[in-house]
Amino acid sequence: MILLTIRMMVHPRNRAAVLNVIRPMLGPTSVETGCAGCHISADDDDENVLTFSEEWDGQENLDRHVRSNSFRDLLSVLDMATEPPEVRIHTVTEIRGLEAIRATRLEPS
Repeated sequence: MILLTIRMMVHPRNRAAVLNVIRPMLGPTSVETGCAGCHISADDDDENVLTFSEEWDGQENLDRHVRSNSFRDLLSVLDMATEPPEVRIHTVTEIRGLEAIRATRLEPS
């Protein structure tokens, strides 16, 4: 799995414009081949700090998406950030859930 996250700070006067570009992308992106999820969220402490995230099943599908017109639209709103956005692409080799927590908690200390 590959996780793409973009964290950006926007000026309050640009926040609505940024969200008006990103929100319509969420549905179409989430049904693209290989996309496991697409989300936008605001920081609890500062609503002008936005984090856009996507989950992909492989590099090929992410690459195709990055070359798309919708991703170009996403890149265009990065110019509205008040400071350079933080872009991260994480390659996840293993995903574990509650069973890992249970196993760790049951291990003797």
